Amino acid sequence: MHNSNRVLKKQNLLFEIFSSLTDEDIDILKRNSLFINYKIHENIIKQDEKIEYIIFLIEGYAKIWHDEANQHELLAIISAQDQLLLSLLVAETKSPVNVRAISGCEAMMLQADVFVETCKRNGAFAHEVFYVAHHSFKSFYKNRSLKFFKKNMHARFAQILVNLSQNTYKSQTFNITLRRDELAQLVGVSRENVIKVITDLRKEKIIEVTGKHFKILKLDDLIKIANIG
Repeated sequence: MHNSNRVLKKQNLLFEIFSSLTDEDIDILKRNSLFINYKIHENIIKQDEKIEYIIFLIEGYAKIWHDEANQHELLAIISAQDQLLLSLLVAETKSPVNVRAISGCEAMMLQADVFVETCKRNGAFAHEVFYVAHHSFKSFYKNRSLKFFKKNMHARFAQILVNLSQNTYKSQTFNITLRRDELAQLVGVSRENVIKVITDLRKEKIIEVTGKHFKILKLDDLIKIANIG
């Protein structure tokens, strides 16, 4: 009973995002959903797999990347507060990306065909889905835009750290469970250059770094670097 109440609470938290869902809609979606726990480094989605579920992260963090012509491109780190998986997959038949847990994760899986039928039946819900998708992509592409890549490497790295602190981890202290080469991919520089930027910011006492543990000491200074570069 205790576990059932926990699942129900998590389902309700998700459905509260979409105020236009009717009681009937919610009942249908709940009956066609399940919860799955993922261990760290376990795949949640594989690129080019047929999409059978719309996935919402309930707990934890995951990384999204794309493979093409033997190129591995890390695109983003997402948290349980993001609904990026919805916006990436709701209009696709095959997954355009890979998604892997970088911490312990729990996900709610909604059958994709049932989700789409609910959108068709409830126009207001479809509009809300579009709204969530639009704002997820807007936030996502802020760190993948031409404007971002025109910045110098210190500014790009600073912007990534500010985004992780304010939007992903919601803290100025966090663990980035990525290799340095993956972190370099997010910034769009070489592994050597990302290490150099980290060293420079540590010398200026703007951040502290111990392995994968990051602590932002001077957030205002970091934001200035991100904006000026």
